[in-house]
Amino acid sequence: MKFLIVDDDEVTRKYLKNVLKRFGGEIIEASNGAEALKKVDEDVDLILLDVIMPILDGITFLKVLKVLNKNPPPVIVVTIDDTRKEELKKLGVESVIIKPIFIEDIIKQIAQVMEERSNQNIQQHN
Repeated sequence: MKFLIVDDDEVTRKYLKNVLKRFGGEIIEASNGAEALKKVDEDVDLILLDVIMPILDGITFLKVLKVLNKNPPPVIVVTIDDTRKEELKKLGVESVIIKPIFIEDIIKQIAQVMEERSNQNIQQHN
């Protein structure tokens, strides 16, 4: 399992990293969308993404990711901006979690997204 955390706030990244350690695997961090585009690759299983960031925001990151990768990894957005849920869903975001982040919510969402993705992979191979 390989995770990519994209958030300009170091405290949030550390918090999410501690949550993701429960799932095992490798955790990569980026402080903005431009840095994340350099780090995302075929092996990333899940992206946790903030929307409001300097240099390249989360919305622009999602648009570029869709162009560069026809089958991007699932994305869970973690943000304070609750006004863009519909726009994010149209961009293929699996789930939107509004800050403050509660550990139970993030664990539940990650587990759900990973289970759905696993079920899709099983169906594709049958």
